[in-house]
Amino acid sequence: MSEENDKSPIYFERDRFLLLVEKLDAKIDENAEKTQQKMDFILDRQAQFTADIQQLKELHGQAETRMTKIENIIVRLYKDSDARFNALAEDTSAKIGALVDSHMRLMDAQAKTDERLNTFINVVERYISEGRGGNSQS
Repeated sequence: MSEENDKSPIYFERDRFLLLVEKLDAKIDENAEKTQQKMDFILDRQAQFTADIQQLKELHGQAETRMTKIENIIVRLYKDSDARFNALAEDTSAKIGALVDSHMRLMDAQAKTDERLNTFINVVERYISEGRGGNSQS
């Protein structure tokens, strides 16, 4: 009877069911392993992404520090250039003023020289015209 029970449709279905359960269990294990591999891959990528972001933050901080230094240098250069330009402008203005004064004095001296030269020329012309120029009138 045991042989007969082993061949009954209920036992056959039970064996078939157990076989299906084993296959399903194997499939679940396989899917679980694939899922775990995918999760591991995602976690590795996330870790790499986090490391890359941290590195970018550090590089950004260094770049900001450099930019601040460059801005400070530019401000100092601007202030130095501005101060030098103002000093040069004042010096040039003073020299131009002195040159104008000198030119005015020279013009005044030239006018006085012209007056004196004209007076001298008049004296010489009168002297010559009155016959005292070395020609004797006898």
